[in-house]
Amino acid sequence: MNPRHFVGAIAALGLFAGVPSAQISDSTITRAIAVTVDGFVVLADGPGFQSGRYRFPHSMRIDVTRLPLGWTPPRATQDDGAWQTRVRPYFEGRFGYVVARERGAVQVTGTPLELETKTYGGTVGGGAHIDFARRWTLSLGASIGYAHVENDLDTAANVAAVLEPFRGRLFDWTLETASVLPSARLRHYFPNIGAFETTLALSATYVGTWVIDEHDDLEHFHTDTGVFSLRAVTEGPIGVSVFGNELRIRPSIERVQVTGDFERGLDVNGWFGFGLDLFARTEGRIPFLSAIGIGGTYEIGDNLEGWSIGIVFDAHF
Repeated sequence: MNPRHFVGAIAALGLFAGVPSAQISDSTITRAIAVTVDGFVVLADGPGFQSGRYRFPHSMRIDVTRLPLGWTPPRATQDDGAWQTRVRPYFEGRFGYVVARERGAVQVTGTPLELETKTYGGTVGGGAHIDFARRWTLSLGASIGYAHVENDLDTAANVAAVLEPFRGRLFDWTLETASVLPSARLRHYFPNIGAFETTLALSATYVGTWVIDEHDDLEHFHTDTGVFSLRAVTEGPIGVSVFGNELRIRPSIERVQVTGDFERGLDVNGWFGFGLDLFARTEGRIPFLSAIGIGGTYEIGDNLEGWSIGIVFDAHF
């Protein structure tokens, strides 16, 4: 059984009512977790409230809605003397909702199948930004996550009756997961070009997810995913103001590489992301808000195409 094609596995089982449940590989459940829980972390990145849609092989579609929150002191501008290393603590959180749908049909009969996996969850954590040189910052941190995952199969009654022995194991299950996410990021600040500020960031995150409670016939296990990215961002004014607030533009380009269960589960190992934000700096004008605007991203790679759009904002306290 190919664990990368969840609906395909169910479709094949629909022809063989006598297949013992012992032959159901845990890798199919592992894949479903990687698609949703790890997918939430991998795809739900960026400032502000956004929703997006991503398409993968085997008629797989993932819809993501997420709200990230965070706080950190700004990077201090020092004089032209000897550089003094400074440490800035930060806090971050990410909360949201993910729906993964995979469609297929039972072989021979052509009866349609749709497997839907819903994830409600979030991560919270923090760390420190270490400004160790005039144009370099190293960020080290860790987060913990929780997710509630529900899986449901939608198909004709006769097919559902044939697959009844697999209910609660291959489909129609519910579980809770916990995740740990240590991360590191190295950021370089280029000299300004006019009024535009440009940064290049190299980051790495490990996502380890464990089943901590299950409501059906599932065994406890864990998934491993590595996420690596290289992102270039530039930001500057466009010469227009709204209500006294100067509008700024922030284009970005990013290369993301993934390994582990997310890669195996979705048959995707990396993609390019292109982002564009239009926003206004609002320090001193709106309490607890330093920027607000709109933005979006477009991702494309081998076996992946997706987009997200929403409200961009940066909070401060």
